[in-house]
Amino acid sequence: NGLHVATLPVRGEHGRIFIQTARSDRFFDLTAEAMLPVVVETSTAVGTIALLLFGLVILVGVRFSLKPVRRASDEVEAINPQNLSARISTRDMPAEILPLVDGINRSLGRIEGAFMVQQRFLANAAHELKTPLSILRGQVELRIGVDERAPLLQEIDAMARTVCQLLQLAEASDIGGYRFAPVE
Repeated sequence: NGLHVATLPVRGEHGRIFIQTARSDRFFDLTAEAMLPVVVETSTAVGTIALLLFGLVILVGVRFSLKPVRRASDEVEAINPQNLSARISTRDMPAEILPLVDGINRSLGRIEGAFMVQQRFLANAAHELKTPLSILRGQVELRIGVDERAPLLQEIDAMARTVCQLLQLAEASDIGGYRFAPVE
């Protein structure tokens, strides 16, 4: 166990001075022996606490940041044929997710528009075909002989049933026309 000494000569305003420092190997060993276990235990405890705290902050942060996504998911889940006009709220939506939500809302608008066009087409087609079929039936009954009339009337009746079914389909598909209520 030795003693290590270092001397450094320095020239200053008042002349030359010497700075000396010393280190005892024995004192260093005793200090390391006494302090090292304390430092290791303290570092381990502080590191564990810091890691747990960091994990908790990350968990809370992720849950908080995903809250708008869960809200949007619930709103999408609530969209059904009875409320095709519903859209996902963009209020408090993170900027990273906003383009996705806007895209979904635009898609919902296109689906709603296509559904409405289909409904209007079915209703219009059924109404527009009913009158010509009635006129055609009248013309067949008036102008064609009894023997030739039967097969033509069967065809006209089949077309009229199809048109009637289209009209009923259009009416049944219009969910807004229903009033839902519990029944006994």
